[in-house]
Amino acid sequence: ADVMKVEVMTSPGAEYEAQGTSGIVNIITSKKTYFKSSGYLNAGLGTKGSHLMGNFSYTINKLWTLQNSFYSLIGYSATSNSSSFSGNSDGRNLGQLYSYQSGVTRNGRNSVLNLNLQYMYQGIAYKETLESGGEQKMRNGYHYVNASADYTWTMNEKVRMDAHAKWYYLPVSSTIKRSEFPEYKSDNHILGQMMQIDWNIKPTQQLEIKTGANNNYSHLNVQYQNRLIRYIDNFGVYSELQYAVTPMISMTGGLRYEYYHIDTKLNRRKTYNDLFYNISLDYKLSAISTLSLMYSRRTDRPSYAALLNDENYQGGGVIKQGNETIQPSYSYLLEGGASLYIGDCFFKLSPYYRRTDHAISLLVQMDDGMMRQSSINIESLYEYGTDIWATLSLLQGKLNFNGGLDIMHKELYNSGMSNNGWQLQYSINATYRLSPTIYVNCYGSWQNKNVYLQGREDSYLYSNLSVQKSWFDDQYRVAVSLDNPFSNGVNVRREYHIDNADYFSETRYRNTGVRVFFIYKYGMHDMKEKMKIEQNILNSY
Repeated sequence: ADVMKVEVMTSPGAEYEAQGTSGIVNIITSKKTYFKSSGYLNAGLGTKGSHLMGNFSYTINKLWTLQNSFYSLIGYSATSNSSSFSGNSDGRNLGQLYSYQSGVTRNGRNSVLNLNLQYMYQGIAYKETLESGGEQKMRNGYHYVNASADYTWTMNEKVRMDAHAKWYYLPVSSTIKRSEFPEYKSDNHILGQMMQIDWNIKPTQQLEIKTGANNNYSHLNVQYQNRLIRYIDNFGVYSELQYAVTPMISMTGGLRYEYYHIDTKLNRRKTYNDLFYNISLDYKLSAISTLSLMYSRRTDRPSYAALLNDENYQGGGVIKQGNETIQPSYSYLLEGGASLYIGDCFFKLSPYYRRTDHAISLLVQMDDGMMRQSSINIESLYEYGTDIWATLSLLQGKLNFNGGLDIMHKELYNSGMSNNGWQLQYSINATYRLSPTIYVNCYGSWQNKNVYLQGREDSYLYSNLSVQKSWFDDQYRVAVSLDNPFSNGVNVRREYHIDNADYFSETRYRNTGVRVFFIYKYGMHDMKEKMKIEQNILNSY
């Protein structure tokens, strides 16, 4: 309900970390400024999950505001598995998520300071009953503690500085118990920091300069393992210039240097010094339409999950395992673009071609009736296709729509193996206001298949339909939410060709269900400002 607009940046500039080749999603929400004491309470009960969350804000004086929030989520679902290598099985999932966050904000005349503390726990338990009568059990979880500080200083209309610092501690544990096999345990502890400073300078009306630096450092301690990643260190510095050649033509050029270092217990140190760049040209055909051409070099570095040698049971006789010898991959993207504004509606078409050297993928092997997936670097990956995106506001603002379609052809090559095929992925989020206090929201995500080196993953459909009603200027709200109302859960089928033999596995997630939400707000929530939240959708731990 708070989302105002969604933007997709398929070719991010040099100011963003070079990690992530599929772009950045900007979610623009309405930020509420709370007066004196205010907050909300949100509770939900459902057949597949329940939650309790809340927020409390208190204005101490004209400068300082105290903010606290918490949330707890419990979800449960059932699965049915069938495969050509491990038979049939039924499983049950239980997931838990708890978080508490506290912070203070100081709003000065030319500056904003935000200090924040957060604790979070997430745990997952999975139990699977095999057709043969045996059982598979998996438990994993992590605690997450972080402290952060954000500072923004506006010197004048031409100069602004943003600084961010975060320190975090992340202990992770995992247990797998298989029938007739010994129990497997692992414990990892990650301690890290993130530092970033950015300057935005606009010396003239035609020229804008962005420059800054960042450092991300993570120290890892792995128990129950002979191989160990000691630490990962990433330092980057960048500069980006945007220049308006004429009122119709503008150019952007950015250069980013990143130092990336991995140290392991076996003294296999890997250091990467790389330059990343982006060049773009925009031509404004009219006040409502723009053509663009972009070229960039970026990277995909392995996540912690891909580097650590833990075994994670995926269900249906499938185990996924990391590989500490994985190296970063590098991609080169050539992208065109055509965008059009018609009133409050926005359309964008972006044909592209991407080549990725040493792309990170999965190698699938059969091992004692189990399908083992291991992270590897393949020789090359070629992708071409078109992104189509639309943001619509129709019927005098009653109907709002965000939707995107990605049409892609992939070609994968590695050591005599190859595979190719088309992928389609579509997502929508639509809201229709029946009255000022009643609206219907529908979200859906559909994908026809994923193409892998040794096979493919067939289509899935996830959807959600909800109806909300509010009273007394949105002080009280009730919502009814249906998960997967248009399908009987989510069905995923995977097909693989391994060592001249064909295998398949199929999993049905029976998570069709209903939830009821109760929301209560108090205090004043009537002053709104725009706030951008930038999230790199691939840069996750």
